[in-house]
This record gives sequence, structure tokens and C-alpha cells, in this order.
Amino acid sequence: MTVLKIIRRLYNYREIPFVRDIFTMQIGRLVYSGATFAASIAFARILGLEQYGLYAVVIAFVSTFKTFTNLGQTTTLLVFFAEEYGKKNKKGMARVLKNFLQVSFVHVMLLCTLAIISKTLAIIFYNNSLIGSFAIAIFVFHMLEVANSGMLLILQAIRRIRLKTILEQAAVIAALILGVVLLLLGYGIWGIIIGQLITSALFVVVSAFVYRRMMKEHNLPKLREILRVKSSETQEYLKQGLWFAADKSIGNMYPNGLFFVLSLVAPVSTVGIARIALQLTSLSSSMILPQVAELSTTVLANIKSKGINALRKNIAKVIKHSLVVHALFSIGAIIAIPFLIPLFYGLEYSPTIPITLWLILLSLANPLSIMNSPLLRIFRKVHYSIIWGIVTLAAMVTAIIVFSKVTTPEMSFVIAYALGQFLPILLSVYIFRIILNKGIGKSENMKKIFVNTTMLIISLTLSFLVLEAGLRITGIQRINHRRPHLHRISNVLHLNYELLPNLRNERGYNWEKVSSNSLGERGLEPDSNKKNIAVLGDSFAFGFGLNNDKTNSHYLREAFPKYNIRNLSVSGYNVEQMVRAYLEKHEDIKPDLVILQFYWNDMDPSSFLTDEKNPWVDNWNRYLTKDTEFERMKADITKPGTIKIPFKAWLQTNSATFNFVEKRTKWLPFRKHIDSTFVESISDENLEFYEKWFVKLSETIKDSEKIFVIWPETSLHFKSKPRLHAMAEKHGWHVLDLYEILGMGYESLYWDWHPNASAQKSVGEALVKIIQDNQIIN
Repeated sequence: MTVLKIIRRLYNYREIPFVRDIFTMQIGRLVYSGATFAASIAFARILGLEQYGLYAVVIAFVSTFKTFTNLGQTTTLLVFFAEEYGKKNKKGMARVLKNFLQVSFVHVMLLCTLAIISKTLAIIFYNNSLIGSFAIAIFVFHMLEVANSGMLLILQAIRRIRLKTILEQAAVIAALILGVVLLLLGYGIWGIIIGQLITSALFVVVSAFVYRRMMKEHNLPKLREILRVKSSETQEYLKQGLWFAADKSIGNMYPNGLFFVLSLVAPVSTVGIARIALQLTSLSSSMILPQVAELSTTVLANIKSKGINALRKNIAKVIKHSLVVHALFSIGAIIAIPFLIPLFYGLEYSPTIPITLWLILLSLANPLSIMNSPLLRIFRKVHYSIIWGIVTLAAMVTAIIVFSKVTTPEMSFVIAYALGQFLPILLSVYIFRIILNKGIGKSENMKKIFVNTTMLIISLTLSFLVLEAGLRITGIQRINHRRPHLHRISNVLHLNYELLPNLRNERGYNWEKVSSNSLGERGLEPDSNKKNIAVLGDSFAFGFGLNNDKTNSHYLREAFPKYNIRNLSVSGYNVEQMVRAYLEKHEDIKPDLVILQFYWNDMDPSSFLTDEKNPWVDNWNRYLTKDTEFERMKADITKPGTIKIPFKAWLQTNSATFNFVEKRTKWLPFRKHIDSTFVESISDENLEFYEKWFVKLSETIKDSEKIFVIWPETSLHFKSKPRLHAMAEKHGWHVLDLYEILGMGYESLYWDWHPNASAQKSVGEALVKIIQDNQIIN
């Protein structure tokens, strides 16, 4: 077939009403997707991760409870009004609209009830009445939307798709723009909600005007004709509406029901990450699938009259083309996502990358079950969809609750999403083998199954290869275990290595950027006219895995602009290296205040790198060859008690995807309920080693103010921690015990056990407070 023939065939498709309507709705969907994508970026950047996470929790809370108010009035209106309109039966249309008004009134009353008890529910689930306050306003918005949704459904039923698309997208875009404007004016989450309320109220007026116009053009029933219909004449729609409601309610519980459950077991920031990941996944899946499913409800009934074989043939074509189009969009999304998130949302949202990539890969199976609900509706077997929906939702909720205890909340969400994608395929198999199997030979049936399975395997394989290549090309994950170029060999005896000077946004171990001044200190060039505050420590004080503006030193710099904040910390240093570096390189800065940040491995002499063990001596970019790394990994995974994964050592040394997944599931945020709470792992030798160098530092800076910071671990150290307190106080140090601030542990990076930006901010604020409360410096 020549290119010209292909173009001519595609051009002729525009004459088919179904294809034309799909195209119109697709244009609207593209506009909608672009607007929501831009708005989500604005919302996320302006609100920040924590506030955006709170907004995601509010939406999940409202949507979950709103599901129970659905009585099927919208689906009933769409299905039966289209049928009566096709017959040009004005009385029938009036009956359908009377049912819609009656049921919508009950729906609004239920929303009012939820609005009244929102604060009580929010306190029960979150102990946060503010969530309830937001929820009240959003429930009012949904009350206003009843009229608007009814008008849009009528336009779809009478096939005024273009007008429906314009009105629908205009309302969405207006609400988003107004929300962003109010956000910029400082209204926060309230700005988004107020923007929705104002827009919805305006479009109620527009809906009334549009119906009045359509009433004249399409001979639709007037309001008085609708009200004259007896309630007994609408009973036939009520039963069907309740079935539709049950089916749709189960569907509506995904994803907001999952977000609601996730919000009960994870921080609000995790809910925000999951919400963004799903929104980005929808950018590819919404290109064609929602429009196909939506229009199928009103089109499949006509095709059914031509016979089962015709119905099956058309459905197979829709699924096949949906698979191809969806796979193309998904591959493009997989390539783009690692660049889009840091670029548009900011590095703070980089944990969203792995979650989004997983969701996109899993969503490749979505087209296989896209026709389930439309087919079950026309064959009057909606109860099958309801039962299977309940099973799927229960499995997804169980997955989040169970797996959040053994892996990260983010990965538990991914597992739940996987169940939500693949369990409906089992229902699709039933539909095709039982309901649509008449007139199809067994050999042809097996052939189709073989072809579809092969296509699925090929799609998954191609997606994996694209992901593998993308991870390597972008540098998100490499397999040669290179260290970033942040350090050099030190000339100071026994110090071994030090931070490179004059770094300018050098990439560290993940997405973070590291900058240093000409003296090899992380941070800005010191001002000779300012006094100094010195920060000593290891990777915790350095801010491992974070940009310069996410370290606790940054918050000191903001709070005390009259001082140079000299971050002298270096990742991997123990106490001896900290003190040696200060004595040999930094003693002349004469700080007014010294802040020594302590973590429990600082007192381990074995962590000190001798010249023989120094990995930077030979090559700081690659200190282990692939072969020796392979042997080390192979030895590690054969230890007793290690989970056996076939070919794990080979995968670790050859697959960027495997390393990417393993790294991001290995380091979990530290929990407050730890089994090792009362385990004491610090020996007297460790304490003596630490005290020796601690005393030496104390004598050196005896004229400076001093703060000793104790970072928490998974153990209380009920014996050694009091000794550290006493030692510090004996030598004139103020003690900041972060166990009292962060509890048992801290929020870690999503890919490593070091503290994340939120934990560093808490520590920075605690340091500012102790300095100000005790008037340590002016």
C-alpha cells in the first residue's frame, strides 16, 4: 500500500461519524491534558511537596466519600436519553430527564450531609480539621456541577460533540487558570478551590442558556413538560440507574480510594508523589482510551443488532488499534518523563520518576480491558463488572496496606496499580470466551489469543529496552558503580581525601547538585567582613544526596545573614578526620560558633580510610572493576538468610533497570516503631576513641560557642547516649538531641538511607531555634 493510499484512507475515515466524534473528543482531551499538566506543574511548584501532598489528600478524601452519593443518574441519562432521542420520543426524553432531576436532588442532599460532617470525618481519619474545611468547599462545588454534567451529557446524547467538547474544556481551563492566579496571589490551597467554585457557578448559567437553545433546535422537552411526568413513570430507570451507579462507584474508587488508603499509611508527600505519577501516566493513556470507552456506550448497541460476529470483529479492531496507539504514546512518555519531571516540577519531585515509569509500563495492558464495561452493559450483565470491580478494588487496597509494611509506600502503590491493570484482563477473557464466542472457531480463537499474547510480550520487551537505554543515556542509573567527581586526594596526612574546591552545580550521587567555594567548603565564598559559624560533620551535616539549598546549613544561612556559614563537613569522615581537617585546614577562621553534628558511625575507628584502603588513590571515578564487583555481589547474595533471586549478581552488574528498582526499594524511610530500639551497639572502645578527638576539638575552640547535635538512629542507645550528653556538657557544649525532634529515625531519601530534604529542614529549624532561644550569638 502506497503512502498516498494510506493518507487517502485516513482522510476518508473522517466521514465515519464515530471516528469524527472520537477525533473531536480527542482534540478536547489533548487541550485538557495540556492544561491539567501545566496546572499541576504550577500547583506543585507554588504549593511545594508538603502542601501539594495535603491537597492530594483532600481530593482523595472528598472523592472517596463522594463515591457513596452516586445513584447512577448520569449514566442513566446518557444511555436512555440517547435511546429516546434516537426514537424522537419527546415524552420518553421527558421521563428520563424527570428521573435525572429526582435522583440528582437526592444526590445533592447526600452531598450536603457529607459537607456537614466533613470536619468530624477529617478529625477521625487525620486528626486535622483543616482537611474537613477544604472538603466542605469541594462538596459545594460538586453540588453545582450536577447541572453542568447533566447539560454535557445531553449534548453527547444528541451528538453535539463539538459543542460539548468546547464547553467542557472551557470550564476546566477557566478553573485551572483562575486557580493558578489565586495561588500566585497567596491563597494557597484555598485559591484552587475558590477558582473551581467561581467557574462552576458561572457555567450553571451557561448550561441553562445552552439547554434553552438546544430545546428549540432539537425539540427537547421543556421544564414544565418534564415536571408533569409522574414519578411512577420513572421507576424503570431507577433500578437500572442503581446498577449503573454500583458499577461506576466501584470504578470511581480508583484511584481516589487508593489515595485515601495510601494517605492513612504514608506521609502526605507520598500521596502527592503518587498523584503526580498517576497524572503523568494518564497523559499517555488518555490520548485515545477514554474517548473510545465513552463513545462505545452509545455505539455498541447499534453494532450488536448486526450479529455477534460483527460485534466481535469491530471490538477486536478497536482493541488492536488502541494497543498500538497506546504503546506508541507510552514509549514516548517513558523516554520523556525522566527529563520532564526535574525540568518542570523541580528536583524536589524526583522521587516521582521511578513510580511514573513503573505505572506507564503497567498501563500497557489497559487497552485489553477497555471494552469490559460497555459490553457488559449492552448484554445486561453489569453485575459481573460490579462483582469483579469489588474483587479488584479489595485486592488493590490489601496490597497497599500489606506491602507498605515491607517496602516503601510508593512501591506498594505500584503493586496495587499492577493488580488494577491485570485483574480486569481476566474478566475480558471471560467476556470474549463466553459472551462473544458464538460463531468463532476454536482454531481461530487460539490464533487470536496467540497473536495478542505475542503483541503484549513484544510491547513489554520493547518498553523494557527503551527504559534500560533511557536510564543509561540520561545517567539516572549506571551499572559501572562510578563515584561522582566530587573529591580529590588530600595533602593532609591521614586525611586521605577532601571535597574539591570551585565545584559549580556538579552532579552528585543522584540528581543533586553540589557547589563548593575556593576553599573546598560546601557553600558560598566567605565574606571577609562577616563573622563565621563553622559546621563540622560527615554526610549528614554535608547534606548527602541533596542540593546545597536543602541542607540544614542553608537554613542557618537564611536565619543569620550577618554570618558566613562555613560547612566544613565531608561525607564519610569519622571524628578523627573531622578534627584533623579542622586543625590543619580551617583553624584560622576563628568561628564565633561551632556546630558539630554527630551520627553513630562517627565513633567507629574502622571507618577511617588508611592510604592502602583509600578508593580515591587509584581512580576515584571507578575504584572496582566489573569482575571484582561481580564477585563481591555474588558473595553477598549467597550469605545465609539472603533472599535468592536467580541471576541476581549478573543483573546487578549488567542491568540498569534492576539496579534502579533495587536501589529505590532498598532504603526505606526510618520508622518510629523499630524492633532494635533497646539494642546497644556502641562499645566502650568506640566511646573512648570518640572522646579522645572530641576533647581535642573542644580545647582548640574553647573561646567559641559550641552546639553538639545528635542525629537519631534505629536504636535509643540508652547507655551510650547519656554518656555523650554528659561528655558534651562537661566541655561547655549546648546539646541538641534530635531524638526529641525527629523521634526514632527520620525521613530518608527515596533511594538511600540518608535524611531527605524534609528532615534536613527540621534540623535546620531546630538549630535556629536553639541559637535564638539561648542567645548563643547576636
